[in-house]
Amino acid sequence: MYAKVCMFGLVAAMCAAYAFAEPIHRITIDGSFDDWADVPSHVDAADNTHDTDHSGPDDTPVYIQHEDVDLLEFKLAHDESNLYAYFRATGVIGRTQTADAGRAGRYYVIVTIDVDNDDSTGYWLHEGGYYPTSAGYDMNMEVEFYDGAFNTGRYLNHGCLDEAERDAAYVDQANGIVNVRPGTYDWYTQWVMFDVPTGLPEEIVLPNGASIVWVWDRGPVYQGIIRIELSPDGHEAEMVAPFRGFMADADGNPFMALGKTIDVSFSLEASGELAVGDSWASNTGDPIVGYYLGSEEVAVLSVDPTHVELGQAAGTSSAITVRNDGSGLLDWSAVVIMGNDWLSVFPTEQAGNGTIALTYAANAMSSARTGKIRVSAPAAVGSPVDVTVTQAGIRTGSLHVAIEPENARNAGAQWRVDGGDWRNSDATVSGLDVGEHLVEFKDISPEESSDCFGPYETPWITPGSRIVNIAAGQTAAITSVYYVLTPKASAAGIPGSNSRGDVLLIASVASALLVPRRRRTASAIHG
Repeated sequence: MYAKVCMFGLVAAMCAAYAFAEPIHRITIDGSFDDWADVPSHVDAADNTHDTDHSGPDDTPVYIQHEDVDLLEFKLAHDESNLYAYFRATGVIGRTQTADAGRAGRYYVIVTIDVDNDDSTGYWLHEGGYYPTSAGYDMNMEVEFYDGAFNTGRYLNHGCLDEAERDAAYVDQANGIVNVRPGTYDWYTQWVMFDVPTGLPEEIVLPNGASIVWVWDRGPVYQGIIRIELSPDGHEAEMVAPFRGFMADADGNPFMALGKTIDVSFSLEASGELAVGDSWASNTGDPIVGYYLGSEEVAVLSVDPTHVELGQAAGTSSAITVRNDGSGLLDWSAVVIMGNDWLSVFPTEQAGNGTIALTYAANAMSSARTGKIRVSAPAAVGSPVDVTVTQAGIRTGSLHVAIEPENARNAGAQWRVDGGDWRNSDATVSGLDVGEHLVEFKDISPEESSDCFGPYETPWITPGSRIVNIAAGQTAAITSVYYVLTPKASAAGIPGSNSRGDVLLIASVASALLVPRRRRTASAIHG
């Protein structure tokens, strides 16, 4: 594990990250950013730009509003011979005021690098007014915009503590040698490199046939092997710094090469002509720590999501995306390793990015069940990836209601559940949630009859509402009875005292009393 000492306000901490082997990425510096899509992204909070006047490790810089240096996102990539950097900002990268409008402005796109993975060499970022600060930065690759235009792309060596060491560095670098030493922000060398000598004044031809020219801020426009391109709206920038521009040590060992591990910090900085308050402002992201320059193109397997939730019913879902976040070829396969009696996938193998479709049977159990899919790409980083699939169990049941007697059914007796549609006897309602449900019954018209007294109506007594409990995956069955109000029913306590049965009963009693009285009177007459 690699670590970097950082300062955040008054707190010292270790900016720790596991070293990770980044694969080779092919980047074309053309202002089109599609080739950055698979490069890991790092983000910085918006609107945290600050002044550059503070230079203490414990300082808290002052907020300066300057959207052009408001860093939002940054990326680092490499191939066999180049470092690449990507920046995205709120405002316009590289925008500067021209001398015609007043004072000519300056803007810097900065990548600061710990080339030897040693915090005891190089300098602390806060020495240049950059926060959050961290230690050990030896060299820079950076671009200067000045007076409304791209000025220079240059390398910097910060391995100098004073003027004498800086002068010695000039001599070494004239021979293509850089000595990485403890340094400071204030003492450095700064050069533009050319692959072929150009004949520029004070140009130094190196032993390998390339050439360098020492440059200073706001100096002549020298554009060498470091290049930069912006997006049409200026919010994005991509730059390239060839490895060879970092030179080598006294033994000829290059400072930048495949197999090296570096720490990197990204910053944007500008003078104050376009800022609120006319103040310099900068913005620095958290360092990328332990970046390993991998030596081959490697596919990186990415699977999303890694947990899929399915409903209880059978179906098909294109739920899983497989993507290559690296640069090599991605050949992958997918197999169900748990739950293959109810779950299947398609396709089972594919090259490149793709989508996995799931086909699944209905879950007949009340409890949820779990399956697992394994996505494998043997040659890719991050393989295999397991995807957990959870299917819900049955959470509903059914209700069957019968109505008696037949006369009530014929008279229009019906039922309903939870205030829904009225239904006939022996109907079944499915899909009811587990738990309690209210069953109600419909009032029906009285039954019409006749006797010696003439026609009459007999009311139906409607069953009372009932609470029925529904269990998962089961059918609850109930029978409810409508009653006709008769004398027998009334005597049994069924409601309805003002009924024809009562009248019939009174008439029968009166008849029984009158008949014997007539017989006694007749006997007396004839006796």
